[in-house]
Amino acid sequence: MISILQFILAVAVGFALLCWSANRLVEVASTLAFRLGMPLLTIGVTVVAFGTSAPELMVSSVAAFNGSGGIAIGNVVGSNIVNIGLILAIGGLIAPLVVKARIVYRELSILLITTVAAAVMLMDGRLSLLDGIIFSAAFFTYSCYLLKSSTGQEAEQDIPVLPIILPGPLQSL
Repeated sequence: MISILQFILAVAVGFALLCWSANRLVEVASTLAFRLGMPLLTIGVTVVAFGTSAPELMVSSVAAFNGSGGIAIGNVVGSNIVNIGLILAIGGLIAPLVVKARIVYRELSILLITTVAAAVMLMDGRLSLLDGIIFSAAFFTYSCYLLKSSTGQEAEQDIPVLPIILPGPLQSL
């Protein structure tokens, strides 16, 4: 039987590993962007966004396949609340967040539209296959839009760039 202390220790270790791996993901993604001469937004939209959303996708998929759609919807809504509220708040407490006004208006408009669309689609108490297809198409379209709009932007100067360490025989190259 697991004691409460073991449970707390497991959560603490899991949280520490999550923090370490998230930091490592950002370092590797920014290094990839720098080495390929790509804007950070492009890497953020692809590698980081998909990588950080994979656990939520897995939880929601398993819940939906097991007939627990409420868990899947709660996972999405809760994740968005935490990402928008808590993460932005903590980031703002650590350092000022400087964003161009046009980006804020654009992103807030898209956020508002998707929130209203989700509310309308959920009015019947369920998300259908068609609703999922609509959201998937919207996500794909938005990702393509971000990738297209990020081309030509200068890369940030203060990104961490990791050294490339090649294994044994490849070091002589």
